[in-house]
Amino acid sequence: MNSNVSKEDDTMATSNTSNDAKATPAADAKINAESATIQMQLDAVQKDVAELTRALTEYGKAQGAHFSGAARAKAEQLRGEAEAGLSYADAQARQAYATAEDRVRENPAASVAIASGVGFLIGMLMARR
Repeated sequence: MNSNVSKEDDTMATSNTSNDAKATPAADAKINAESATIQMQLDAVQKDVAELTRALTEYGKAQGAHFSGAARAKAEQLRGEAEAGLSYADAQARQAYATAEDRVRENPAASVAIASGVGFLIGMLMARR
């Protein structure tokens, strides 16, 4: 039974080979035309991918520049706000110092008593530790 199957396979292989060998020039031309068409389509796809890559690169650079500029502007704004806050705190501290100095000059005895009391309390707290 195996020998019959083997003979049939050999017969089919021979007939397929003979069909391939009998390819006509018209079939070859058709295959060549289809190959050329496919190659043109592949070239077009490759060109489109290159253009898309270039466009995405330019977009990325533009976005980077935009965000970089926005970050610089925000940093400058925050710096200005910090400097204004520092100036305000400095003015408040100078005003508080001047007010305290005026009070000490107006009432030196009370100031010495208050300073002594604060020192005593700090000493007591430190001694407990």
